[in-house]
Amino acid sequence: HSKEKFAELVIQESVNIVMTTPTRYKLYLEREDCSYFSQFQIMVTSGEKLDYDLLKKMAKFIFQL
Repeated sequence: HSKEKFAELVIQESVNIVMTTPTRYKLYLEREDCSYFSQFQIMVTSGEKLDYDLLKKMAKFIFQL
């Protein structure tokens, strides 16, 4: 699955900047362990509306709330 490969790459390559659509972020957050989101220093989203609920879910993992 692309969400698993994405997580593996982020962890292996120490990715700290990511740019994608809200739909992709939502897909990546379907993974059971999203703790790797906390290593992102810059996250850019474009191409479609960013839903507030998705933003809250992302923040939970980014800031480890």
